[in-house]
Amino acid sequence: MDDDQRLQNISNQLDRMKFEFKIKFEKQSEILEKQSKILEANSQKIQQLEQQINDLQVDNSKKQQEIDSLKVGQNKLTNDFKKIWNNLSSVLKIQREESQMKSTLSAYQEQSTLQQDQSSQTKQFIQQEFQSRFLLIKDTLLKKSEFNEYSQKVEEQFETLRQQLQTFTQHSSPDIEFRARKESISSKPPQFQFQYPPFKGDAQAMKQQLEKKEQVQILSTQYQDK
Repeated sequence: MDDDQRLQNISNQLDRMKFEFKIKFEKQSEILEKQSKILEANSQKIQQLEQQINDLQVDNSKKQQEIDSLKVGQNKLTNDFKKIWNNLSSVLKIQREESQMKSTLSAYQEQSTLQQDQSSQTKQFIQQEFQSRFLLIKDTLLKKSEFNEYSQKVEEQFETLRQQLQTFTQHSSPDIEFRARKESISSKPPQFQFQYPPFKGDAQAMKQQLEKKEQVQILSTQYQDK
């Protein structure tokens, strides 16, 4: 084989290698172009995702601000409800206290009325009892010769009793009697039982009558002190 033939073969091989390289280069270019397009598409998707993430972050920030505002409003509303409840509780408490006060005052008024009635009945009973006993003693002593001696003493004692009864009447106001509120409302006025021995017409019997009269005075004084 001569040199020309060898050169021709080498040239043919080079051409074939160039052709193959060209084909491979074109294929590689197509692959690179496709990959470039894919990368560009992926880059766009990444940018879109980043934008979406930014939008979501902004949206979350706005929602967080709204949540904070709602919390502030909720706290304010809770405080308002507490104030309203406290005011309502105060009003209800005042109403209950007023109702209890009215009930208490009503009970006090009823008790005072009952005590006034009892006091009036007691004073009337004492007056009648004193008057009847005095008249009994006076009528008895009028029949006796020694009446003049004891009449003055009886009159003085009766005047003392009358003054004590007047003092008792003046001090038996509802304000003074009201301090006995803890005592039973249904307490009955004291009943004085006077039993005089029959008058026999002598000085000893009249002295006994006067001693009984002094017992009446002592009982009246004890009742007044109570």
